[in-house]
Amino acid sequence: MKRVFTVARIVASVGILAFLLARIGFVTAYENLISSDLTFLLAGMLVLACQPVIGAVRWIVILNALNEPYPPGQVVRWNYVGTFFGQILPATVGADAIRIWLAGRNESSWRVPLVSVALDRVLMLLVLALMLLLGLPYVSRMINTPWIGYFIPIFALLGVVGVVCLAFSDRLPINYERHRGLKAIRYLAEGTRRLLAAPLALSLALGISVISYLGLMTSVFFFARAFGATAGFFETMVLLPPVLVASMLPVSIGGWGTRELAMVAALSLVGISESSALLSSMWLGISSILISLPGAFYFVFQRMDLHEITHSKIPMDINDD
Repeated sequence: MKRVFTVARIVASVGILAFLLARIGFVTAYENLISSDLTFLLAGMLVLACQPVIGAVRWIVILNALNEPYPPGQVVRWNYVGTFFGQILPATVGADAIRIWLAGRNESSWRVPLVSVALDRVLMLLVLALMLLLGLPYVSRMINTPWIGYFIPIFALLGVVGVVCLAFSDRLPINYERHRGLKAIRYLAEGTRRLLAAPLALSLALGISVISYLGLMTSVFFFARAFGATAGFFETMVLLPPVLVASMLPVSIGGWGTRELAMVAALSLVGISESSALLSSMWLGISSILISLPGAFYFVFQRMDLHEITHSKIPMDINDD
């Protein structure tokens, strides 16, 4: 069954990309590609090249807040590996699983790797949700649906409630010791409270998340400019958070296809051609692979087995320290 889902994701990615290329026209896309501005392409790749390091720094901050520091150099290498495989494995789940496995393979417990990576993902999702909320009023005006802005306080309240529920999810009248999966919930709740009790680390991790997203979206803006887009910086930035959400959906390989479809739909609202939007999104994926190649080299030189990683029952193998 797992292979069926994998094949389905591959088919979805290839199918969507083929559909978009056929809709736009291979000749049009090719002409747009060869006439691209190399300066903007390089500028976008330079900004994007900071992403693995920024992500590693955020992970280090979270680990320190949990009082479980790891060697910074190791964390950077692990994050590069996760970034690389995040482009070729289903959604972001593959990248997170690899980071957990790399951090915990030589430890006596998966507890810290699992909790730290889970918190890292939660913080990134919270910041992305905040960016979506802040951009809703502008997006609603673009698509002439002003009522969307009324959902902002509701979504904000749900976000706060969600974090509180996560922090105290281990207080439910459940025997968390009877199943290792339930123990994972307890450990995650404890880790969340520990992070919330360290406001400096929490603020720093959230700030780094903001910087990470701004850098990612800036690189897309540069790519769009390279392929002939003339939309303003602010307009482009407001429309990109929904694209990032689409790329996280577990229905494709590394976000390929869903990201391009969302990019074309979103950027068309500010007059960016479908060809420019598609090429910008594809170049983002290609550049992400290129800048994370150090992670692939590290993975190969360490003679790691991807099959072992992706088939590890990591969340089920949590033991007490």
